[in-house]
Amino acid sequence: MYICFGWIVEAQCLFDKLSFPGVVLWTSLITGWVKHGNSEEALRCFEKMQLAGTSPDVVTFISGLKACSLTQRIEKGMEMHAEIERKDLLGKSLSLDNALVHMYARYGLITTAQEVFELLPCRDVASWTLLISGYADAGHGEEALEIYDLMQSSCILPNAVTYTCTLKACSVAKKPCKGQELHSNVEAKNLLAGNILMGNALVDMYAKCGLFVEAEHLFNKLITRDVSSWNVMIGGYVEHGHGKEALLCFKHMQLSGLYPNDMTFLLSLKACTMVKTIDTCLEIHAEIARRGLVERGMDISCALVDMYAQCSSMDRAQEVFDKIVVKDVSIWNVLISGYNEIRNGEKAINCFEKMQTLGVLPDSASVVYCVKAYFNIGAMCKIDEMLADIGSSGLKIIDFIIGTTFVDIYSKLGLLQKAQHVFDKLQKRSVISWNSLIAGYTDHEQGEKALECLEQMKLEGVSPNAVTFIHCIKACGIIKNIDKGIEIHAEVLRIDLMKNDLHIGTTLIDMYTKCGDFDMAVEVFEGLRFKDVIPWNALIGGYVECGFGEQAIVTFESMQIAGIAPDIVTYVCALKACGITGAIDKGREIHIEVFRKGLQKKDRIGNATVDMYVKCGMLSAAQEVFDNISSHSIVSWNTLLAGYVDIGLSEQALKYFTQMQEEGVHPNHVSFVYLLKACGGIGAIAKGRELHAEIERHGLLQQDLVGTAVVDMYGKCSLLALAQEVFDKLSCRSTVSWNLLIANYAEQGESSYVLEGFRKMREEGFEPDCVTFVVVLGVCGQMGLYGKGKTYFASMVEDYGIPPTLEHITCMINLFGQIGDIDKLVIAAKNFPFSPDLALCRTLLVASMKVGNVELGMSVFQQALHLNGSDPTAYVLMSYICAATAALGHEDGG
Repeated sequence: MYICFGWIVEAQCLFDKLSFPGVVLWTSLITGWVKHGNSEEALRCFEKMQLAGTSPDVVTFISGLKACSLTQRIEKGMEMHAEIERKDLLGKSLSLDNALVHMYARYGLITTAQEVFELLPCRDVASWTLLISGYADAGHGEEALEIYDLMQSSCILPNAVTYTCTLKACSVAKKPCKGQELHSNVEAKNLLAGNILMGNALVDMYAKCGLFVEAEHLFNKLITRDVSSWNVMIGGYVEHGHGKEALLCFKHMQLSGLYPNDMTFLLSLKACTMVKTIDTCLEIHAEIARRGLVERGMDISCALVDMYAQCSSMDRAQEVFDKIVVKDVSIWNVLISGYNEIRNGEKAINCFEKMQTLGVLPDSASVVYCVKAYFNIGAMCKIDEMLADIGSSGLKIIDFIIGTTFVDIYSKLGLLQKAQHVFDKLQKRSVISWNSLIAGYTDHEQGEKALECLEQMKLEGVSPNAVTFIHCIKACGIIKNIDKGIEIHAEVLRIDLMKNDLHIGTTLIDMYTKCGDFDMAVEVFEGLRFKDVIPWNALIGGYVECGFGEQAIVTFESMQIAGIAPDIVTYVCALKACGITGAIDKGREIHIEVFRKGLQKKDRIGNATVDMYVKCGMLSAAQEVFDNISSHSIVSWNTLLAGYVDIGLSEQALKYFTQMQEEGVHPNHVSFVYLLKACGGIGAIAKGRELHAEIERHGLLQQDLVGTAVVDMYGKCSLLALAQEVFDKLSCRSTVSWNLLIANYAEQGESSYVLEGFRKMREEGFEPDCVTFVVVLGVCGQMGLYGKGKTYFASMVEDYGIPPTLEHITCMINLFGQIGDIDKLVIAAKNFPFSPDLALCRTLLVASMKVGNVELGMSVFQQALHLNGSDPTAYVLMSYICAATAALGHEDGG
């Protein structure tokens, strides 16, 4: 009686006076505590009952298992399960069997719940519904739907609860078609009328699947709406990134007279992070404060800090944080992450250190955020120290999240050996960690390595996802491996990834353009079901990258005719195309269009416009645009420096560097690459040494491009010993760095060092490319090494699969001329596979002069005139040939 009226404490007092309570009274008390929300006390009673020697019956176990579910006391639940089996009670009571399934499913041990379920001799609709609910709650929507189908094939009719749980499975699995089928069944059985849970489940399914027209229609038809109804609608908008709609829905809810609960506010705060409107943030914060919710729970506090951090309002985020009395690691992580988001690495690190001084131990997320903070401020040494500390403290790397973060950071920095070293120590390698490593190799132009990782990943049984394929397609473009690209393209089509991922199609377009197959690029482009600005940009960018500026401009105009509005990337590519072709009128037209749209102050647009004017030789216009950029970022300065260096005005570039420093802008690795190129171009060795010292201080030497640029600068300044010394220190050597080293030796006439370097390069496992062979064949020509030259040329074609280019053929003709082999020279000239350019004609004229072949010389001279009728070099060389032949004829006559 006491329990029925809710007087559980009085019931306990009366119970305690009983001398020998039986199992029925014990069970009543235990059930009472469960019903009145004190499952811990229920479990204590259960243990006391056992100690008193009273054996629990089926009903006692049912209440006990329910208490275990509610308190997450899985170990106690497992003990009860073992006792149930010892007493041979499993299968004797369907309610007890279902209580066991429910306990395991609620705790997330869905496999164990399934095992218990399969042992049951009899299953009713509740048994099936509990299993469906367990799978759906655990995020396994597909499996839940499979269980539902099995239930129907077992001739068990679903009830309203079953439909509610199965609709949730549709939400999780994003299966709107199945959800619509269930909706029809619900309507046919008239289960929706008056069932608010069912109505909410249907709205939730449509909203989570992104079908907002259907969700809103059903929501508006609901006779009764509770706070959960509004929450599922708001939650659907948030999940799909529709922040404005979510906040509008929140406002309508308030106008309807319903009070938001904690979940409503959490979702609304999330929506605020999407729209980043500070006034709305302050308004919702004020409402939360009025209701006293900040003090009630950590979730709201965390969400407030995160909201302000996402809106770049770190002062307000810090203010909310400071008012929180008890701060656990999760709230610290939100604050540290916020400072990282606004690139304030120093503040993030200070928070990380302060957290520890206050006795809060960092978790994996804290370490990840701290590593990212060190990355943001360029503190490479600190990242290395942190990795060493983790190793020595016994925290194994290799906690998956921490280990993957180090792989990602080292990969982004180009420290690929370190990234690989950490990766090799990971005990668990998921598709995420593989993607971090593959992305590192791809981003730093090591396409072969990226593709090797793809094969190894498959061998280890890890299935690549869309991100993996995107990076590997990029890798194919980097190394111009069109065959592998076609193979991956076929795999992507086979598993139907392109249907839902436009990014893959765009990456394929980019790969084919890099490999020079514009027909395939256009075919992929035309085959895309939906073409927004992104694939157009890929095609235009591909033309630009390959130097086809005119075709890029034509495609840009076609895009506008098709009604696709250009974005910033489009304008940047179009301006580059104008720079390539010298199309200054089109460039000005685009500049005016950009100005009309108010985009001229965007960094990338301003930088591209500067670059276009520099390349078209209009330096005053470039300077004017640069001066009008609202804020000179490092990218703006790099664009200006690159433009002047690329057109040979290195002294001016170095002057701008001084101005850049005066404005307080610090150079990054890109700046250093161009500045070193400028120093090499004019032999400014003192400035070059100064830059080298600064690079060493910043720990940037081991970045591939920077280290290679230092080597090249010393080489261009004729300091080959210093170039070799720096090269020997590089931990990230590449084919490019080897090429620059041996090219500088060749430039200085140190031919033997070139051939020795070529040998060492191959010994260290670096494959020579077409540039390598141009240098090596050129040296063979200078030294008259016909045998070696012939061997290297054959090796290039047969061993490395590199087709001969104009430059390679030119080198071989020069070699024939050097050794005076008239026959081979004439054969090469007659069977030349390319249309010769002016450089090749000059090489042939020099060779003709050396072997005294007027007929060949005259033939080549005519080709040179066809290419450039006023080329003075061709006339001079032809006059030498005639003079040498005349002198030879005079000697013969004398």
